[in-house]
Amino acid sequence: MGPRPDSSRIRHLSLDTLLKMTPSDKITQDMKTLGFSAYECKAYLALLEDFPVNGYALSKASGIPRSRIYEVLKNLINKQMVFEQEDGKTKVYVPMEPEIVIKKLKSRYDKIFSDLTRHAASLYREPKQDDKLVVIQGRDNIISFLK
Repeated sequence: MGPRPDSSRIRHLSLDTLLKMTPSDKITQDMKTLGFSAYECKAYLALLEDFPVNGYALSKASGIPRSRIYEVLKNLINKQMVFEQEDGKTKVYVPMEPEIVIKKLKSRYDKIFSDLTRHAASLYREPKQDDKLVVIQGRDNIISFLK
């Protein structure tokens, strides 16, 4: 399976915060919402700007500690977002094209949603008519409920 959104990581950002975010911040936030770690985001975005590079160079460019960079790269390789190539005695890393990564993620999530829809529909039983009323208080709660 692929990365899964982690509800503990999903935060609702204020409009003011969103307006102050750089494009890189917005992409990072979106990637985190999809289940990528902060280091995975940094490494992938740094690779998009300059590749092929070795682990040491990527560590310096991304700000990820050298002690963690190879673990992060391994995760990105497992998620098929980065490729490892031999360049003589050195291993260098190349990012998968963003369009391909996005198509793969969409395909994975489409399949997940399709499976969930099918499975949930098979379990769901139409409730008997009742006269219960649900009250949602607060603007943010109402907007969240409608999404």
